[in-house]
Amino acid sequence: MAKVVKTDIDSLTAQLSVMLDTADYAPKVQSEIKKYSSQAAIKGFRPGKTPPNMIKRMYGTSFLTDIVNKKIEDTLNDYLKEANLNLLGRPVLSPTQPKSNLSMNNMPDLTYNFEIGVAPTFEVHGLKDMPFNRYAVKVDKDEVDKELENLCKRMSEKVQVTSDFQDKDMLKIKATATIGGHTTEFSILHEMLTHSAHLAIAGKAIGESFECNLYDFEKDSSVEHAEQYLMQLPKGTKMETPYYTAEIVEVSRQVPAALGEALYDKAFGVGIAKTEADARDILSEALAQKYQPNVEGMLLRDIQTALMAENQFALPDSYLKLLLKTSDKKNTEALIEKDYENFANNMRWMLIRNQLCDDFNIKISEQDLRNYYGARIRGYLGGQANEQLERSLTDRVLSDEKQKEELFEEVLMEHVFFNMKKVAKINAVPVSVAEFETISANARLEAAKARGEVVEAETEMAV
Repeated sequence: MAKVVKTDIDSLTAQLSVMLDTADYAPKVQSEIKKYSSQAAIKGFRPGKTPPNMIKRMYGTSFLTDIVNKKIEDTLNDYLKEANLNLLGRPVLSPTQPKSNLSMNNMPDLTYNFEIGVAPTFEVHGLKDMPFNRYAVKVDKDEVDKELENLCKRMSEKVQVTSDFQDKDMLKIKATATIGGHTTEFSILHEMLTHSAHLAIAGKAIGESFECNLYDFEKDSSVEHAEQYLMQLPKGTKMETPYYTAEIVEVSRQVPAALGEALYDKAFGVGIAKTEADARDILSEALAQKYQPNVEGMLLRDIQTALMAENQFALPDSYLKLLLKTSDKKNTEALIEKDYENFANNMRWMLIRNQLCDDFNIKISEQDLRNYYGARIRGYLGGQANEQLERSLTDRVLSDEKQKEELFEEVLMEHVFFNMKKVAKINAVPVSVAEFETISANARLEAAKARGEVVEAETEMAV
């Protein structure tokens, strides 16, 4: 009868010996050969009448190999399910396992040795005891001034002007060719007029005419552009003359909104801000929010680093290196040794994170995935809800196993981070924008160095 014997190599590594008696697989081989001979259509024999011995000679070894492999797999899976071992990865065939020499004339009792790595057992220490800093970015007054000015511009109103035109004014021009009488009408920004066009309209008001050359009317304009957009000629048509008699039909100007409750109600909602100071507070908070993802990312990285330093535990290194070697042919021993420290650190963090999931009793459901991805879609849509689109896009992501796994990891980490922040001692540290950019730049340097990357100083960026 097939069985598995576990032999501990050390506290985290073990060998599983899968033992098969000939009786565990030979009858199945004979049964499959007989079954196939009753169905096969082999040249020279009537369908289903191929002699079993012929099938045995032709396909016996293939049947034998498949059946033995399946029996080993089933035996291993049954054992692991019953033993309830917390494995790191899958069982890996031992490198000392002799090469199999199975044949229909050689079906002995079999033993296949596999190596397994067991996850270490530990408690997470330090989260409640160590203080962490969360940076509170204070936006400079100059930056708030700029944002207030931009707000006035965004809420500007269009007004009509009749003279004393400015760069940002939009001029509507009506022009008639001096030869042939072709008439055109177009709009152009005052600041896009050429020097000669500026001279032509200097001192003019709405309705007053002037002479101009439309080939020399708009800055950086080609002949083709003038013919298509200013003269508005059908493609391929040539004018007898570029000279036109023109007049300014209309001039519109965007006038920035004035500071006051009318602007604040329109920008923030009725009654949210009543004074300029209120508006500045809202804008300052909004500007600070753009730094928040970086703030939270640095806090998470600090907590990760501290927990990994505080919670040192061994890993089944020999097994993990064997797992890496057998997972990809490109993983040479030299490459594995070079990258193993980073791999091991990632593995340690994963184990700490998983232990925190148990400590916090975190369970991620499919509805959690849907809620998270739905919120992301609403973010793309500027906060607007579209249930049908959300459902369609979320269904598509969840139907793809790779995307679903990536989404699961994101949601799981978000839940872990949320719970860590509730437990940890977190101090708010006010910093200016310049200070925070310096801190961020230094953090990026340190992270790159920790990954073994060659980096250059970001002194100029961090100022």
